[in-house]
Amino acid sequence: WKGDFIQPWKWRKGLRLITLNDQSCHVKGNVNSNGDKIYHLRTGRHYRQIKIIAREGDRCFVSEDKAIKAGFRRSER
Repeated sequence: WKGDFIQPWKWRKGLRLITLNDQSCHVKGNVNSNGDKIYHLRTGRHYRQIKIIAREGDRCFVSEDKAIKAGFRRSER
């Protein structure tokens, strides 16, 4: 198998691979090197810089509420 892959147990919990063209990614959830879960809104300073790497726990959300429910906190910038 080549490329990124979501393990079945993570898929069942809702984790998905996201493409750069995915218009449903209104909120980007990023897990930093310390394990902190931070989400970024489209209007945020770092939104465009954030790359979603599913194997590192990063996720896309359709709403801020969904990001919060998944344990992410809002970016300070």
